[in-house]
Parts: sequence; structure tokens; C-alpha cells
Amino acid sequence: MKVQFSKKDTAAIKGIAILIMMLHHCFLSRSRFEGFSISFYPFSEAFIIQAAEVGKCCVGIFTFLSAYGMTKSFLSADSRLDFTGTTAVKLTTRRYITLMSGFLPAYLFGFIGCFIFSPSPLSVYKGVKTFPLYMLIDMLGIADLMKTPSLVGTWWYMGLALTLILIFPLFLKAYKKCGLFLIPAVFCVICALNLEVTTYSRWILLAPIGILFADRNLLEKLKSWKVCSNAVIDFTVRFISISLLLLGAVTYSSWNYGKLNFLTPVLDSFLTVMVIVWSYLFFTGLPVIREILQFFGKHSMNIFLTHTFIRTKWFYEYTYSFGHFLLIILVLLAESTLISIVLEALKKYSGYNNLIQKIIRSAAAD
Repeated sequence: MKVQFSKKDTAAIKGIAILIMMLHHCFLSRSRFEGFSISFYPFSEAFIIQAAEVGKCCVGIFTFLSAYGMTKSFLSADSRLDFTGTTAVKLTTRRYITLMSGFLPAYLFGFIGCFIFSPSPLSVYKGVKTFPLYMLIDMLGIADLMKTPSLVGTWWYMGLALTLILIFPLFLKAYKKCGLFLIPAVFCVICALNLEVTTYSRWILLAPIGILFADRNLLEKLKSWKVCSNAVIDFTVRFISISLLLLGAVTYSSWNYGKLNFLTPVLDSFLTVMVIVWSYLFFTGLPVIREILQFFGKHSMNIFLTHTFIRTKWFYEYTYSFGHFLLIILVLLAESTLISIVLEALKKYSGYNNLIQKIIRSAAAD
């Protein structure tokens, strides 16, 4: 049977990413839970904080999957990537509408919730005069790009996602000419321009890497690759070798967290790829676990967009009151997932999803 990295596999990897994100956001530093009595058994507090720091790679996972998915969309339109400007506009528009159609209901949820709880959107957007403009910018997902106030800081990723969507056809045209050499070329551009390592330049290298993996079906090839004909030896060798590479990437990342330099995009990209490869080869295909991860992956966007309101804005003390780090993560995950289920039901039964599909079809029409 032909191996294929399917949409279900993508959802499972997103499930991994959202679990990593929960750990990262809840326990990134001691200041996030200072004053609370929390057990980290059977681990130490320092170990969990280090693991949470490494969890920053969740950003890289979502960036990689976005680039991978967009590449597959362009390949379905033209397998040689000789797409026209019209095709690029249509596919880019479709991707933009899809992203924003997921963001807007979550934004509305947060906006209404902040009026009920805190902080008031009026105070976030700096008063009556600036309220309409700042609200519009935030609603469009570009507050971080415009350096204007946002209801929640974690929405900075929307700026990265939107930037990637807009420049992606250029990446593909460059890849058509350069092939895999686009990866070092992008790195050299970052170095030549002496760009500061920010939340954008830190992860942008995963765009050409995602393109390469999608175009050459590298995940499928790694899944099908055999070291030898003996199944036990083959699995053992592959599992040990790839696990050691992942362990090395995780260890180095934990030792160097916060020490940003020109090599950071390379090291973060390597860590991200190893997490994805290891998960796809050895974890996400396991029965039961596969279905659980796919479930959370399908709700990953809503979970990402809404969980910070619960964790820090509205119910901070409640969130960290559960006594054990794992219980804190699981309760927050359950609450965010429940919100996502409600949002998805509202979108479905209100006719919102049908409206979005009509808009997408209209945008893609010749």
C-alpha cells in the first residue's frame, strides 16, 4: 500500500503541536506560576521548565505544516509549479479566507468575553478615540505586525501566518529555480541583511523546508525507508538513530534557550523537523493515540486562539489551582476544547461555514 502523509496525519501532528504549546505556555518560566504550590512529580520543576522552553518548537511545527499544505495545494494545480499569477492569487486568497474564517469567531469570543470579564477592550485599545482602528487591526490578525494593542499576546502568530501566506508564491517560484538550495539561500539572506532574530525570522526557514518535504514527499519516503529486510532490526535501528537525533536537538535547544544568534533559525528548524519526523514515524500512527491526537489537531486553531484568555486573562488563579502540572494542562486543554466544540457548532448551525465555502468558491471561480 502506498504511503501518504494525509490530512489525518497533518491533524495528528497538529495535535502533538497543541499539546507541546500547552506545556510551553503554562510553564515557560517560574514567573508564570509563582505563588502557587504545584507538584511536578515524577519530574523536577527545573526539568519541566526546560521542557517547556523547548516547546517553543510548536510555532515551527505549525509553520512547517502551513508551508507543506500550501505547497500541496499549488502542486495539485500544477505538478511542475509552473503556476500563473492568476492561480497564485486564487490559491493565496483561498488560504487567506480559510485562515481568517477560523480567526474571526475566536476573536469575537475573546472580544465579548473581555467585556464580561477583563480586561475591557476599551482599555486594551487605549480609549475611545483609538478603539475603532485598533480593534479593526486586531480583528484582521495584524496587530503584531502593526505594533498595536491586541486582546491577547499569543495572537502574534497570526502575523507570521498571514505573512507566510502572502509571500508564499514567491518562495515557490524561487524553489522552482533553486530547488533544495533555497533553504541555504534564505539563511544567507537573513545573515546578509543582518536581520535581528525575531519571532518571524526565527521560523521563516521552515517555509522552504516545508516546500522541499512536500514536493519530494520526504515524509513518505522516510516512512517507507528500510535499513534492512529484517523487520525487528530495521525498526530498532531506525528508532534508535532518529530518537538520538531528536534527543540531541532537544538537549541543545534546552541548553541554549534565549541565546538568540544567527544559527538559531537553523537549530530551531532542525529541532522542529526531528519532532515531526519522530512523531510521524513512531507515535502518531499508534491506535487510540492516533484518534486522540487527530481530535485535538482538528480543534488546534481554536484551542490556540482561546486558551490564553482562560489561562491569564480571566481565570489565572483558577487555572493554576489544580496542584499538579499535568492536571493543570489537561484541565486547560479540556476547557479550550469545549470552547472550540461550541464555536464549531455555532459556525455550522448558523450557516457561517456555508457562507465561507460560498466565498471561497466565488474567489476560486474563473
